[in-house]
Amino acid sequence: MEDNTERKPGERFLMWFLLALSLFVFIVALQMPHNSFSSTGAFPIFIGAVMVLSILRILWKDRKAFASWKWKEERHQIKSFVFPRLVVLYTIALILYIVLLYPLHFWLSSFLFLVGSFLLLKGARLLKGLVIGAIMLALIWLLFQYIFRIVLW
Repeated sequence: MEDNTERKPGERFLMWFLLALSLFVFIVALQMPHNSFSSTGAFPIFIGAVMVLSILRILWKDRKAFASWKWKEERHQIKSFVFPRLVVLYTIALILYIVLLYPLHFWLSSFLFLVGSFLLLKGARLLKGLVIGAIMLALIWLLFQYIFRIVLW
């Protein structure tokens, strides 16, 4: 079956970037405790593996379509189309959240991520972002504590 989808500038770069990001997620997940299928690291390992395998499949499937593309020509078009400033900044925020999740624990790292996201995406000013972040974490705590019966300590 022939795929006649029009390729966008920077699509190949994005695929390789997503592969690198997926590998990062998988490696971080491997560092979590994963003794059994019900341990905290089992689901993140599964998700990371699905991400890596999905991107590898896409790269393999589209290898012929990308073969005629010139890396140099594509590189000049990539910044404005694939990586606008806001996307790069939010990706950095997500990576920081993942990295800081273990040392700062769930509550503080999630609060900082929420407030940082509100400020970055201009959804709220600092004071409003602090209040909304605290309310959202309280709702998350209530949801997991009383509805799902999961302790988030």
